[in-house]
Amino acid sequence: MKKTTLLFALFAMLAFSGYSQMFCNAQFSVTNQPSNPSIFSFTDMSTSSDSIVSWSWTFGDGNTSVLANPNHTYMSGNGPWIACLTITTASNCTSTFCDSVAYSNTISCTASMTDSTVGAVTVFSATASGSGIPVGYYWDFGDGNNTYTTGSTTSHTYAFNGSYLASVAVDFSDSCRALASVNVSISGAAATCNANFYSSVSSLSATVIDASTSSGAINSWSWDMGDGTVLTSGSTVSHTYASAGTYLVCLTINTVDSCSSSFCDSVVVGSSQGGPCQASFIHYPDTTGQYTIIGINTSTGPSLSYAWDFGDGGTSTAQYPTHQYAGAGTYLICLTVTSGPQCTSTFCDSVTVINKVNAPFTISFQSTATAVAPALSAQSLEIFPNPASDLVNLRLNIDTQADVSLQMMNIEGRSIMQMDAGSLGAGEHTLSLETATLPSGLYLVRVQVGNQQITKKLMVRN
Repeated sequence: MKKTTLLFALFAMLAFSGYSQMFCNAQFSVTNQPSNPSIFSFTDMSTSSDSIVSWSWTFGDGNTSVLANPNHTYMSGNGPWIACLTITTASNCTSTFCDSVAYSNTISCTASMTDSTVGAVTVFSATASGSGIPVGYYWDFGDGNNTYTTGSTTSHTYAFNGSYLASVAVDFSDSCRALASVNVSISGAAATCNANFYSSVSSLSATVIDASTSSGAINSWSWDMGDGTVLTSGSTVSHTYASAGTYLVCLTINTVDSCSSSFCDSVVVGSSQGGPCQASFIHYPDTTGQYTIIGINTSTGPSLSYAWDFGDGGTSTAQYPTHQYAGAGTYLICLTVTSGPQCTSTFCDSVTVINKVNAPFTISFQSTATAVAPALSAQSLEIFPNPASDLVNLRLNIDTQADVSLQMMNIEGRSIMQMDAGSLGAGEHTLSLETATLPSGLYLVRVQVGNQQITKKLMVRN
């Protein structure tokens, strides 16, 4: 009986020992990330009879890892690469598995572009493919406007009829960039025109020069010189006044696409101080962003009273008023000052604001004590040639040594050119700005000398 029991126990131990033998089998899967094809994710798929306590990866490019599920970036060269995983279990069982990883680090991408136009609105679509995935689209509409989107479509409204070269640059996740372009023909844009001019005065004579912009060619100019004289002889006219004074000159233009626009500005000829009072103000774009336009009340005379007409029905009797306009456009501002019963003087000037959303804008008149005013006299700065083409010269006379800087702005007040001339001594200085690359149009040139400024108009014709 005891012999039988002993034999049975021995058989059971042998049988149990055979079925509980330890094992381990290394295995893994690998995928590359869609957002960046050079990054591969390795996932441990190993099996074992007890727990795995270590992982040892080699990726075939000299790099290793001891993580269970590592990510690896192949930085250089082309595959396929041989990646291997060695596992070790708690019972010291080891197993190794190797597999090839197919990868080429050569990036490539292509893009194409289509357009669909209804009237002046064009919808653009881009189709892009490559070794990475598209992540951004930089659109250039060919009219000076651009935008960025993360989607492959956008739209744009053109202000003027004509042909434009629109383009898109598509950026991919693997740093590849593809370019595409298309020619757009616009014929349904609404006719637009904005009259403008600048003047040159010598004694009692004034020459006024057209600086208007329009979608169609201008075919007529009508100049009301403010003294009962109306001239229709062209885009530039000269007139001699009978006496010194301030005259409101108004220009009306008409274009071939049936657009009409008027612009008025005061022209001062002869002595600007014909009496004990003189109405005057200047204005320029506010680059600080607090207002749209800054105005400086430069009127002179004793015990003045003020009457402002802002050209939209708004009025004020304040010395330094602030006024908000409902929307973009051209408005004629007139200031009348009175000094007792003996003197009344009126000065008018047009302000123009162009914005695409027709938003309200504000003009704030300030004193030279509270604003950085163009306090230099107009005679301190001479701009020539005007109109300019390749180069414009600025001749400046200053009384004492001061830091001098120049800024050129477009008619909307956006800074397009700056120059720091440094510290200049007293006397006459001539500074030059290149204008060859500027589109034709009207610009504002602001010169700052110390804490004083002066702003003048410049016409560029290229």
